[in-house]
Amino acid sequence: MKINFLTLIFLCLICFNVTTLFAKKDTTIVFCNKTLHKVKKKYAPYYIKVFKNKAGQFGVIQYTRDNYLYMRGSFLDEKLNIKQGVFEYYYDKEIIREKGRYEKNGKEGLWLGFAKDGMIISKDHYESNEREGVSLIFAKNGTLISSGHYKNNKKNKLWECFTENGILTSKGEYLKGNRSGSWVFYNDTGSMTNKSNYIDGKLSGEELKWYKDTLVLIGQYELGEKVGYWQSWYNNRNMNYAGSYKLGKREGEWKFYFKSGNLAAKEVYVNGVATDAKWFDEDAKPVTAIEPYELSPEFPGGSSEMAMHIMNNFEYPELAREMGEQGTVWVEFLVYSDGEIRDIKVIVSVSSSIDDEVIRIIKLMPNWRPGLDHNRNSPIRYTIPIKCRLG
Repeated sequence: MKINFLTLIFLCLICFNVTTLFAKKDTTIVFCNKTLHKVKKKYAPYYIKVFKNKAGQFGVIQYTRDNYLYMRGSFLDEKLNIKQGVFEYYYDKEIIREKGRYEKNGKEGLWLGFAKDGMIISKDHYESNEREGVSLIFAKNGTLISSGHYKNNKKNKLWECFTENGILTSKGEYLKGNRSGSWVFYNDTGSMTNKSNYIDGKLSGEELKWYKDTLVLIGQYELGEKVGYWQSWYNNRNMNYAGSYKLGKREGEWKFYFKSGNLAAKEVYVNGVATDAKWFDEDAKPVTAIEPYELSPEFPGGSSEMAMHIMNNFEYPELAREMGEQGTVWVEFLVYSDGEIRDIKVIVSVSSSIDDEVIRIIKLMPNWRPGLDHNRNSPIRYTIPIKCRLG
């Protein structure tokens, strides 16, 4: 049977069209949530296109309802449970956010995080879905702000943190995820503020603090408990207080001083309880001791109003939201005798962007009611936890 040239072309076109039709049928569109679980179209914030790729895997491209690319990757199974190969995640408008490789659902090798301008802001290495080796975090200007190592998904060996200007803020080692040995902390001008020692993440050994290069505190810890003789000075070098601790509780005679150097209070403690107290004014005349001897500073209206302030002003950082970062930030600050807040610093971090947001909302706080510290309205250090959770 003879087939002329035009017939051959016609048959080829038919074959091409049939192949194209089958290719379209091989691509499935599914409406879903962020984690690819199928939901009704009208409720779905995302949709995916699923297809077989050249490796025989199930390729997936995920889009937002606004048709912006959100994720690109592949799976070993039709139910899309086992990630395999290179994955890319995107900000809005198809700007890459994170890139790395999965091996049977576990992160493997180098993973990179990106800012919206395309700058690399994080580098982490994984083995069997656990961080292993060097971990680096960068500011949006490209400056290194954190460097360290992981072993079995836990911080290990030397870690250093820096400001966006490259100034060292902390330096020390981890062992199996806990601080270990000597740690040094600096302010944003590079001056040393604290020198602490740790065993298994607990303060143990000599504790030193400075204010603008002036030593203002010396004491001892034993597995997280204050022990032995403690001394503190004002920044003018006059004595602030002196006394001893036993298993974290005051013991024996304690003396407290005004900033002028005059004695403000002499108190005797047994197992942390004051059994005798004598207070004096600036002219050394006796005054009546008022209980409690220590009264913590207070946010105007109390803790419930402070919680409302935090809730109303906290704006979850976009980078932290996209990276899935959450946790509890412990922040410390001084409340001065006029109620003003100063010397804010994070002592337990979640991430640089969340830490910065916590500091921002603390700075927005109104003046507090000052505390009372053994007959003195001296600055009192206050620590609060702020829970940051993704909704």
